[in-house]
Amino acid sequence: MSQHFVIIGAGPAGEAAARKIRHLSQISGSSESVQISLIEKKEPGGLCLNRGCVPSKTLLEQLHHRNKNEPDVDWNHLQDLKNQVVSNIRTQLERSLKTQKINLIRGIGEFSGPNTIELKGQESPKSLLFDKAIVTTGTEIFYPPPLDQFRKDLLNSDKVLQLRQTPKSILIIGGGPIGLEFACLLQAAGSAVTVVEMLPTILPGEDPAVVSALTRSFENRGIVIKSQSTVKTLEKTAGGWKVNLQSGENIEVEQILCCVGRVSNPTSLQPEKAGIQVEKNQIKINENLQTTNPNVYAAGDVTTTRLAHAAAAQGNIAAANAWGDKKTFDPSFVPRCLYTWPEVASVGAWKSDLESLNLPVKAARAFYKGSAKALAANETEGFVQIISDPGSKKILGAQIIGANATELIHIFSVALKTNMTTDQLGEVIFAHPTLAEMVKEAAKK
Repeated sequence: MSQHFVIIGAGPAGEAAARKIRHLSQISGSSESVQISLIEKKEPGGLCLNRGCVPSKTLLEQLHHRNKNEPDVDWNHLQDLKNQVVSNIRTQLERSLKTQKINLIRGIGEFSGPNTIELKGQESPKSLLFDKAIVTTGTEIFYPPPLDQFRKDLLNSDKVLQLRQTPKSILIIGGGPIGLEFACLLQAAGSAVTVVEMLPTILPGEDPAVVSALTRSFENRGIVIKSQSTVKTLEKTAGGWKVNLQSGENIEVEQILCCVGRVSNPTSLQPEKAGIQVEKNQIKINENLQTTNPNVYAAGDVTTTRLAHAAAAQGNIAAANAWGDKKTFDPSFVPRCLYTWPEVASVGAWKSDLESLNLPVKAARAFYKGSAKALAANETEGFVQIISDPGSKKILGAQIIGANATELIHIFSVALKTNMTTDQLGEVIFAHPTLAEMVKEAAKK
């Protein structure tokens, strides 16, 4: 009996879901009777590949290794390089989907009934009948007041990736991961950067010691951080912008970059026509990522996830459950990575969260300045921190700030997944000289 799986959104979650369904159909011997339609209104790869992770990291890498004695940044060259990287990956993705007989459809998908999707944006709209559907439509940029009145003129995380010249000065509104990465990028390019964050610190929710170290690093490079600050008014001027903060301070800058977050917009899918409930702008799902329509699942940013790798993991689970399984998603093993300089990465529990629950907790650190490899590479900023239970010595979480933190953190992802203790991790042989030796050192403290 033939089956039709329809996935709306070809970002990390949608791609993962489509591939998982094809894999399950192959191992069950039913591949020929399973049709997979992957609907995408823009370009396959979603936000991450086209306007997020990949292009931003390409620019970050290039500017990080730029010789400061070089003349002005050649933005045309950087943009050509970035576009080529994105294009190459997208071409590989489309070729792979075709090989796996996943039908990539460019258009807009909207529910028209419990088991039907109206496909728009093509010459002639058509209706798709599905057995199971998975919604993976992602998010859109959010502009709070008063920024919403100037959205056409402000830079955002999409527009800033298209820069052709370095702004002399820029105000970045939002001290979360996106804003901080662009602060690094633009400061390295030569901009005078100011970051405004409404909460008491940048990178809200991260370990206080990590936040303090990152703040010092930023300020040592001349990046101005104004925490507990919000924009009261802004005015377009001949030379750029005049901004008045709630504190009464006035700032004049050439450009403003809005990085206050993203929001999902599931109502555009007409979910009510399929019996899918939406709560607080999120599709309502159960622990199996199933919506209030038993034949429809949701994964990725359209739920509550805001990380590409977490979205892909959810896509896999949603696909497995659409196939008939009952898997659940555990966010505790999802690594959180920030590609600033120094890098920041964490996984599992934070010390402050455990302390707030009156649970016993131990934090042990090893510092980059004590690492032979870090000294040899002149990358001595930062530390590795392990959070563990002082009684059982079970590893509960880890935070890293420093060079290659986003690579090193996966050691702790494995440790958490396998319920390792600090003693067990301390017995692992790490090569010398490597940054990974700090993991062993912290584990043995």
